[in-house]
Amino acid sequence: MNESVNNLFNFYREIGKSDSAIIKENQDHSIITAEEGRWPQMIFNIDFFRNSNSQPEEVLARIMKESKQNFAVCDISNLKSENQSFLRSSGIYPIKTWTLMEVSPNENTFIQTQQNVEFRELKKGDELYEFCNLTNSELMGSLKISPVLIHELAANKKMKFYGLYFRSELASIILTYTEKEISGLYFIATKSEYRGKKLSENLIKRVINLLFSQKTEKVVLQAVQKAVPLYTRLGFKPCGNLTIFWKQ
Repeated sequence: MNESVNNLFNFYREIGKSDSAIIKENQDHSIITAEEGRWPQMIFNIDFFRNSNSQPEEVLARIMKESKQNFAVCDISNLKSENQSFLRSSGIYPIKTWTLMEVSPNENTFIQTQQNVEFRELKKGDELYEFCNLTNSELMGSLKISPVLIHELAANKKMKFYGLYFRSELASIILTYTEKEISGLYFIATKSEYRGKKLSENLIKRVINLLFSQKTEKVVLQAVQKAVPLYTRLGFKPCGNLTIFWKQ
């Protein structure tokens, strides 16, 4: 499995161990569920080839129809675009594509000095509450993440929360999840009023330099299309795609 995909799915599994979420591992897929109306609510880790008699789109349609979840995160390489008409006829539609990206320690991650900027690991209750608010306002749609879940994840030794303060205000954030020398970046967000100041770029550089100094061998992430140029400038290289499907 692609290291970015593997890191993401294990990140979901760690969330499923918290008190605020439940994870169910089935023979050919996994489901993670938080309280009603809260993130996460999704199907992932689908084994498209467990039943050799079924096409990948048939497997996805069956699993989504049988599940109460409306969202599935899938490796798009398993689904042929010409066969997605079958999914549409089943009321299942691709709504977002992530580009899988990775960077190794030999890439240039020089950090330019910025005034009025402070880099900090977020540990205190009020810092984590600010992290949650920024995540919900800038990243989440109708499903918001619970502050309780954020505090539970902060107690997980595999996860770290980082923020960049601009003029003493939390302006940009990242969560890292590290397992087996591979670190994933999640919840990358910057307050809308501070975009264009390269704060996110500054924060990402600081975090990946820190991770590499701690013996991380590779940093991975899943990028929305508009963010791919930014990550490319930072040395990340594409290594695949994931698609989120929605059940009508």
